[in-house]
Amino acid sequence: MDRGFTTAKPPLLMVSHCVPDALGGEDRTRAWQLLRLAGQTHRVFLACVLDGPVNLAQWRTVNDQTQLIAIESKPTGGAMIRRLLSFFNSTAIDPAVASTALVDPIKQWSNTLRFDAMICTHASLWPDASTVESRVRICDLRTRARRRRRRSDAEQKWRLPQPLRRLTNERSISPESNLVIVDDECRHLCDGKPYDLIELKNTIDPDYFAQNCASPLLKRYTPNELRVVVHCDWSYRLSSQSASWFERRVWPSIKQAVPEAKLQNTRPGSADPSTTLSNASIIVVPVASSTRASLPVLQAIAMRRPVIGTYTGPTPEAGLPRNGEELVLCRNERDWAARCIVLLRSASERLRLTHNASDFIDNYSRLEQSGQPLIQALLDPALTRQPVRRAA
Repeated sequence: MDRGFTTAKPPLLMVSHCVPDALGGEDRTRAWQLLRLAGQTHRVFLACVLDGPVNLAQWRTVNDQTQLIAIESKPTGGAMIRRLLSFFNSTAIDPAVASTALVDPIKQWSNTLRFDAMICTHASLWPDASTVESRVRICDLRTRARRRRRRSDAEQKWRLPQPLRRLTNERSISPESNLVIVDDECRHLCDGKPYDLIELKNTIDPDYFAQNCASPLLKRYTPNELRVVVHCDWSYRLSSQSASWFERRVWPSIKQAVPEAKLQNTRPGSADPSTTLSNASIIVVPVASSTRASLPVLQAIAMRRPVIGTYTGPTPEAGLPRNGEELVLCRNERDWAARCIVLLRSASERLRLTHNASDFIDNYSRLEQSGQPLIQALLDPALTRQPVRRAA
């Protein structure tokens, strides 16, 4: 929907392999981060692939951040192709198959607009996105498909053809790009390459939660309102397995001790996750992997709710909340049940964690602070597209 902005901001094209979502998984949260940062300096025209369920509240939130938005479904037959190729390589086929879905909106907009900048969220979308003329061209390499992993025995024996392997390789990025966005996990992929790098950590957007989530301090809990909500990054199979473990092994003990308690989750396709989380008495993130749990934990704490997670080590990562202050960490099944029961029975303990969570988020780094290198690059008039030698 074009709302006829009168701002003097120049137009920017953002091409995304997923729908941006501040409460989504790793890829959606990253896309939301880029959308919010691009909106600081430009009018954003967003073309994205429908990668899963999108509720009305999420669509409205994304629509408010854009001048025009096009959400395109994946090509017919893409699911079958992905299933066939997932036997060989399960990490990079989805964006590759879906890339052709965005050809039409990209072509229509580029025929009527002269974009000042272009941001691409995945290397496999670059061939189509790079056809748009713009002063600044940026590609983000921070996606799960970018991470190196050990090949399975099947992959060792039946390696994919070179054209498919190149889709997730930095060499698939046009040599005419200005900048590449990386973080610590994928910086090594660009070592020795002739790209200017922007480091951008994948994080939450505190302002989104402040604007879209009601203050929990105004909510009065009553016995029939006790809700335990399971929140994870559902794009990972590990998350579903962990949630099933909690429902099967831990929840029966909690239900027996607190019969009035109810169990909910934020799985895609269910109710609006922000509404579900805002109505939670406590939020549990049962994933044992620190890399998979850190983002959902931060999202849950940003909702200003008591949070319970899995203990993964004696020293928390920088920027993550501390055990006993902003969240509670558990070591085993019995510990999980006991901690949940204590919090459900103690309104004062829930309120203490809620206050600590609010203080933690109020002091958390804003996107405008962590994304200053990208904002400055988009504003830099001296930054113009210049051909560089092709990466080896």
